[in-house]
Amino acid sequence: MHCKNLNPQHYFVLPVFYHVDPSDVRNQRGSFSDAFAKHEKNFKHDVEKVKSWRTALTQAANSSGWDSHVTRPEARLIDEIVKDISKKLNCGTLCAYLKDFVGMERRIEHIMSLFQKENPDLLKLGIWGMAGIGKTTLAEAIFNHVSNGFESVCFLPNVRESEEHGRLFELCQKFLSTVLEDAFLRTGFPGRWFW
Repeated sequence: MHCKNLNPQHYFVLPVFYHVDPSDVRNQRGSFSDAFAKHEKNFKHDVEKVKSWRTALTQAANSSGWDSHVTRPEARLIDEIVKDISKKLNCGTLCAYLKDFVGMERRIEHIMSLFQKENPDLLKLGIWGMAGIGKTTLAEAIFNHVSNGFESVCFLPNVRESEEHGRLFELCQKFLSTVLEDAFLRTGFPGRWFW
């Protein structure tokens, strides 16, 4: 809550009320009341710290969040929390990435509509144009926008230039390293990678 209060554009708080009533958190009733009574005894020398904890809990309970009593079963609650956080993180990354590029959001929306509405079976998309107009920047922004839906991702810009300068092998290494490392982290496969 402290970070969010200092810089609300860069932080968000998503409280999860797991087997607890949000109003008990907000008003510090029940077990929260007992806990704060103990904290007030233990922190007599630092009453302001306990007050800041009370304020933080009240702010968190007033924030939009998830209540395990409302969203059931637990698996559905977890799925919805993960989707919500992924959406927020992806938007935050995309918004931060695009803030310096005029007209980029409109271009991304247009291309995403090609994927989602006009042709949902679209698997490949080519971006063509003269040098320096922002093709790679647009491709990377779209990549950042859609990458959270995949198990492993790797953005490889300027493949042709790498090939022209004899660095195609390095690009292959980067690709394999990224994808295989993701697979290793996902499955825990105890192998070694050589290339």
